[in-house]
Amino acid sequence: MNNESKNTIKALKLSILLNGDYQLKKDENKRPPLGRYNASLGKTLNYLKKVIENNNLIHDTKIYLSNQPNYDGLIDALINFMHSYMAHVETLCGIVVDFYGDDKKITKIKREINKLDSRIYLATIINYIKHSDGSLRTASITGVNNDFVMGFYVEGYSDNAIGPSREVHKHGDDVISINYFIRKVIADIFIVDNFISSNLEQFITTKEEINIDDELFKILTKANELPLKFFDMEFKRKNLLFFMKKGEVKLEHLKFKREMIISGRMSVNFVGDGVTKTFKLPLGAAN
Repeated sequence: MNNESKNTIKALKLSILLNGDYQLKKDENKRPPLGRYNASLGKTLNYLKKVIENNNLIHDTKIYLSNQPNYDGLIDALINFMHSYMAHVETLCGIVVDFYGDDKKITKIKREINKLDSRIYLATIINYIKHSDGSLRTASITGVNNDFVMGFYVEGYSDNAIGPSREVHKHGDDVISINYFIRKVIADIFIVDNFISSNLEQFITTKEEINIDDELFKILTKANELPLKFFDMEFKRKNLLFFMKKGEVKLEHLKFKREMIISGRMSVNFVGDGVTKTFKLPLGAAN
């Protein structure tokens, strides 16, 4: 049995802190911080689990080979996850207020939270979909060796173009693979958790460390089992990604371009006049 097959990973830092002893400066008869934290994190992780499951289902059934593949489950899971993650960050901000009360430091902490990459990354997608009639679309790449990666992008209508919106995707040719997205957002969950913890630990007397929740451990294990295959452009991104190695959580940058699918055909789905259509393009031809 290797270290990844048993739960030896310690709980998220904020979970350990909120299991400790503390006095709140602002208690308005709300649910205790630990209860709100667990409920919010649990909901977020449940939707992330559905993203992983829908992605794996697409791989297992190979529906991407059909002329009219159905990716509705994956799209719904992605949108629900994004909304729940943003709500989770708001919940964490509320917990910070519980400890700081009316302290002016709250403004600075919230400003720093809003600067975090995960906040900007998902907020850009959600706000464009909500306020600019953007749509979340699927895309996939099948490599010359039958390697396959599922992904998504945000399509807009302002530039009358099919494919990724330039208002969301910098160059209009950026597609986000599910493999990359899952490893990035899990890293973001840990990064935000550590940032909030660093601002709360002064108020809390911690108890002994506990292992991570078994359900969360299963989700992390499934995420870690995703193939290390990504879209070619993703090698150039500088985001920290989640990995589990030797029973520990690691947040690392991609190091090897050999993990990229750099040749093959891209399939892009879009909806026009109520009909979903699929185009297959050689990589690089979507610019």
